[in-house]
Amino acid sequence: MSNFVTIYEKIVFLIIVTSVMYKMAIRLEYIDKNPLLDVELPKYDNRKYFSYSTELQKKLIKTILEFDEVDFSDIFIFLLHGRRLNEVLSIEWEMIDMSQRVYYIPARINKARRNMSHKMTDLLYIILHNRLFNAMETLDTPFPTGLVFKNSQTNKKYVDLRKPWSRLLKSGDIPPTRIHDIRHLIGSYSINVLELPLEKVSHTLGHTSVEITQKYVTQKPENSRFVIQTLIDSVSDKNEKN
Repeated sequence: MSNFVTIYEKIVFLIIVTSVMYKMAIRLEYIDKNPLLDVELPKYDNRKYFSYSTELQKKLIKTILEFDEVDFSDIFIFLLHGRRLNEVLSIEWEMIDMSQRVYYIPARINKARRNMSHKMTDLLYIILHNRLFNAMETLDTPFPTGLVFKNSQTNKKYVDLRKPWSRLLKSGDIPPTRIHDIRHLIGSYSINVLELPLEKVSHTLGHTSVEITQKYVTQKPENSRFVIQTLIDSVSDKNEKN
């Protein structure tokens, strides 16, 4: 992952801290204006900085699927289905319909602020089925309620998964990568490697529009040659005879 991300985050942090100091100086009448109000940050484009090779992307996917820490592997695999971390950590049994193999992400826990529904893969169904069975036994009820994923030590919602995520990366010899980059991985790999329809990938990631998903499209130099050559070939004598 490019160092640009880290540098960008540090710049933003410094500007925020310095801006607070300037505001205090204005209140104490040391200065009249916050000079940072006119500062424009460089725009951060995810499309440019998720630049893992196809092989490394495949390796990261396999590492997530093969991670063997049960408490956390289920969460990371759920994230591999296009969900944001807060969506997964906030999902409750009431949002899961095992009979229809559908799970629901209500507007109150997702960034798009709209209700979403998604079909489970066979793998996710098995994971949730096993967790449901365990919850039924633990809570002694056929209809468990509450969080699907709980911190086994506090019995509450997970707050920080950076340590298990670091162990996952180490287990697969993966370079430093953020948990949120799983979404970028899904978008980039699905569109540019698997060439899946943009609309379907957009729905999977829960984007409010296809335009948001387009940031994952990598323009290949050979595209323009293919388009124009196809155009020329379509009016060639050979094709006209056919």
